[in-house]
Amino acid sequence: MARSKNVMTTRTMLGAGLAAGATVGALVSATRSGQRKIGTPTLINWQRARQVAALLNRDDPFANQPKAEFTRYYAQLVKQAAPLVAEAIGSKVAVPSLQVAAVSRAQWVAANIHSFRNLFDPIDQFHLESLQQSGAAGSLPNLVVGSLNQLVLSAELGTLLGYLSKHVLGQYDISLLGAEADRGKLFFVEPNIAATQQQLGLDADDFRLWIALHEVTHAYQFEAHPWLRPYFNGLLGEYFDHLKGDLGAMRDSGFSLGNIIGRVREGRDEGRGWLEAVMTPPQRDLFQRMQSLMTMVEGYGNYVMNSVGARLLPSYEFIHERVEHRQGNRRVVERLFMRVTGMALKMEQYALGEAFINHVVESRGPAFAPRIWRGPDYIPTTAELKDHEAWIARVEKLG
Repeated sequence: MARSKNVMTTRTMLGAGLAAGATVGALVSATRSGQRKIGTPTLINWQRARQVAALLNRDDPFANQPKAEFTRYYAQLVKQAAPLVAEAIGSKVAVPSLQVAAVSRAQWVAANIHSFRNLFDPIDQFHLESLQQSGAAGSLPNLVVGSLNQLVLSAELGTLLGYLSKHVLGQYDISLLGAEADRGKLFFVEPNIAATQQQLGLDADDFRLWIALHEVTHAYQFEAHPWLRPYFNGLLGEYFDHLKGDLGAMRDSGFSLGNIIGRVREGRDEGRGWLEAVMTPPQRDLFQRMQSLMTMVEGYGNYVMNSVGARLLPSYEFIHERVEHRQGNRRVVERLFMRVTGMALKMEQYALGEAFINHVVESRGPAFAPRIWRGPDYIPTTAELKDHEAWIARVEKLG
């Protein structure tokens, strides 16, 4: 996790990519037919995904410890950081009412499984509807293919969550695509925080306040700009609508694995990562718009954190340098995992977001940068993330 990177962004982008891949398995199941009716496997067995994640975290030292005292401690750190963050982003919003919790790795996994279920629900519902329309629901061939697809996806998601739960320090989380509009939640994964603090030789209180500062920054971004969450939800909803439309069109015209393989090969030839290789152009456009938005959330968050951190923490630069050094010296296995899942690319994009904000501040001053949060039209495009002056020229015309 780079600079206590907001895992909500990684979870959402990876969830969108995994859902695109899951549609292939859904379509395979939907095109099978048979006479013997047994049952219809869902795309993911959530209990199995949780079990896989748990197998990777059998050594959690915080699993059975009392957590109430730690939660109160982190709540105080949040209150300490909030006024400075509000001042830095020019927010008139009062300290947001946030649910703060110190959690074990298993608790963090459980919370994120809930959010992943929200992300996958549109595809799962379409999967079941397709099976019913095709008459394949409950057929023996569908049971075999669907169960295999479920096994692979469940193991993949469980492994992803198990890996992340060992590395994430803090997380600002909001419910996306859920039926309820939950208040934002701040999770502090205490076993990882304690291990990192000891490994890097950092002051215990300063390091925890450093983490709280980053997560509070993300909380204020969403609380101070009420358009942000519905806009992000709208992009996600539109993305899944395109995904379902693509699946329906392939189902109606006759599914061919060769078509999917061809699409993936073409995407890879054009230099796209595996997350985008299976997407159609409209899906890819929406995915990139979500990507640009999250890059700005992270990049601006790092900018605010840097501007506030030195005032709040005398040891801020030391902590920053130690954590950055740790990120640059990841083990080979960790780097491979991040590249395979696409997380390495996401970290590069977050660095790109921070460089973008720093350039805008240097070019036009700190008062210009907050224009990003005036509305969706002010978010940089993928091209503008690499051409700062083009974004500046465009938003100056917007006013």
